[in-house]
Amino acid sequence: MIINKANIILMIVSVILSIPAGIFTAWGSLRYYKEESIFKKGMKESFKKEPGRYFLALFLNLILFALITYFKGNILSGEGNIMIPKLIEYLKYILVTPVLLIALFVDIEYKVIPNRVSILVLEIGLFFAAFSGIYNIHKFTDSLFGMLVAFGTFLVISILGGLIAGKEAMGLGDLKFVTPVGLFFGMYGMINLIMTSFVTSAVISVFVVIIRAIKKEPDKYIPFGPFIVLSFYITLFAPQNFAITYFMMLSDRLGNLITKGQS
Repeated sequence: MIINKANIILMIVSVILSIPAGIFTAWGSLRYYKEESIFKKGMKESFKKEPGRYFLALFLNLILFALITYFKGNILSGEGNIMIPKLIEYLKYILVTPVLLIALFVDIEYKVIPNRVSILVLEIGLFFAAFSGIYNIHKFTDSLFGMLVAFGTFLVISILGGLIAGKEAMGLGDLKFVTPVGLFFGMYGMINLIMTSFVTSAVISVFVVIIRAIKKEPDKYIPFGPFIVLSFYITLFAPQNFAITYFMMLSDRLGNLITKGQS
């Protein structure tokens, strides 16, 4: 991000906007879990009962809004004109962040992703995909392919898990949640996100299982939604197609080792 007066102002605005976004995340995580509207009284009482939830939501939104602004906030051209495609990309990540954090909170706490959250992600994704299509039809079609990749991959994993392991390998809530997420990255970006989500889930799950074993706690279901959200931002801030690149490099190295071992 090039530091100039316009970008400094944008950063300040994003920090200010993270406050209502944090409140929405905390309140929404309490309401959407029960599939209830957020437009009801009770927010003050909930803050008194769980201030930690609100402060954590505010903190996470603040950090993510600042990072999104830093990495995606170059919305002005050299002449000082607003670049509409860049602005669209920036806004879609800002608007979807509190919704993704609601999914994170609820899935960790209740092991479920509310339908309303998945619908909100779908609505935001479709709106910005269609709006981007006005300026570049390829971006729109790529967004749709990203959604198809997400749906197809998780559906296959769910089916194979049921056939091989005899139990649900991927929850229906995860499938409904990850499908609209594909709208935000397109086909290759979604492949990166999927690869990252499975790697991070494997690594973190190992540590969780070890800690549970040490504490002699019963083995419990580890929700996958938080790994999707974590991978969303890793994919957003990391170099383009980083996971595919590293996978190809690893495959080449393994191929070379196998070849050397056979010679």
